This record gives sequence, structure tokens and C-alpha cells, in this order.
Amino acid sequence: MVACLSFLVAPTVNNVGVSHEIPADFVDTSPEELAKIINVNVTATLRITSLIAPAMASRYGSPFPSSLPWRNVAHSYRLISKKGLILNMGSFAGAAPTPMLAVYSGSKAFLRTWSDALSAELAPKGVVVEHANTYYVVRSRLIYLFSLSPPHFPLLSK
Repeated sequence: MVACLSFLVAPTVNNVGVSHEIPADFVDTSPEELAKIINVNVTATLRITSLIAPAMASRYGSPFPSSLPWRNVAHSYRLISKKGLILNMGSFAGAAPTPMLAVYSGSKAFLRTWSDALSAELAPKGVVVEHANTYYVVRSRLIYLFSLSPPHFPLLSK
């Protein structure tokens, strides 16, 4: 599978994240919740990137094989495959320490620092690593907004 990845992956977006069920002090955070946050926010991102980055780095500067059956697609793809892109989606909580969300905040701060270090390592190989922060997203409110009927959104009902 990794051999195929060197031809098929150009941009990768690591957009995973889980936070505390409810805001709580660190000393009141259960070991299960702590492990869940670290496994999703840190370990999953590291594991996916460890599969993708070597393929991107090894592909840099090498020609696309002309023996591929989808040669016309390969020609177009060659234009964007000169360097890879890894985009790590963070959180504003990683830039500003957030009490009662300490584990989540720390996991996102790790992601920011790790992205900077990885960027320095992979830049000479033509792979760009970026980190972007998002702000607070309230999932239950988004679900509520999208479940409203059209009369609640006059512009959408026309």
C-alpha cells in the first residue's frame, strides 16, 4: 500500500479532534477521557503522517512512471506532485492555554510545535507542512442549525 501512496497522495489534511465531554479540571479528568483525547488528537495524526510523509518525500523530484494505465491523468497529476502538502488542523486552544480543557489544549499545542518541527525536516525534500488554527465549534448548535426547516432561513427557502 505504501508504494501506491507515493503516486496517489499530494495534499493530506489531518483534521481530527476530540475534546472533553464537559469542561473539567485536569485532576477530575478520567483516564479513559485523557487517553481518548491523546489517541485521537496526537497519536492518530502522527500515525497517518508517518504513512504519508515518507511517500511524499521519496517522490520529490522523481518523474512519474509512464507505464501507468491512466497516463493522461498522471500527466496532469505530475504538475501538482512536485511537492507534497501536509495540513494539520489545530485549535485556538493550542495557542492560548485553556483552563478546564487542559488535555485538549495541550494536545493542540503539541500539534502546533510538531508541525513547525516537521516543516523544517521536510522542507528540503519538497514537502510543505502547515498548521492552521480553528476557533471554537459547537457541534450541537451546528446540528440544530442544519436541522431547522427553510422558513427559519428566509434566503434559503426561495
